[in-house]
Amino acid sequence: MDQTDEEEVSFVAQEKANPNIKLPVHLLYEDDGYYVVRVSDLSSNWEALAFGLYQKNDEKETVNVDDVTSDSKTDSTEEIDAHALITTLYSDQRKTKSEEGKGAKNKQEYALLVNELEKDTVKKKMKNYEKAIKVEAKHKRQT
Repeated sequence: MDQTDEEEVSFVAQEKANPNIKLPVHLLYEDDGYYVVRVSDLSSNWEALAFGLYQKNDEKETVNVDDVTSDSKTDSTEEIDAHALITTLYSDQRKTKSEEGKGAKNKQEYALLVNELEKDTVKKKMKNYEKAIKVEAKHKRQT
C-alpha cells in the first residue's frame, strides 16, 4: 500500500462462514508500506474472506452508549479508539490456491519478495515512460 506517513495500521479478518468471529491476524513482515500477514484459524469451508486494513488515529472518539445499545437504561459515554478504514480486500475460496506445506518464510525471504515486487513495479513504470516518450517524440515530429 502507498503510505506517506508512518502511522500505525491494524488488520481485521473475518470469514463468510462465521461472520461474527474476528480471525487472528499476525504481522509477519513489514517494510515501507509492504505488509505480509497470516490469517489463522480459518475453517475448512470458509467460502469468502474479508480483510480490513485500518489506520490508527491518535484521537479518541466519544460514543454515546445509548445510541449503540438500545437496552441501556443509563446515559453514559465511552471513549473508544478511532480507526479509519483504509481498504477492504476480499478473497473467494473457489479462486484461492491452497499451498499445503508452505510455511512462513524468514525476514530475508520476505525482503527478497518485496524487492522483486518493487523491481516489477519499476519495470512497468519504465515501459509506460518509454511509451509516453515515443508518443511525445511523434507529436514533436508532427509539430
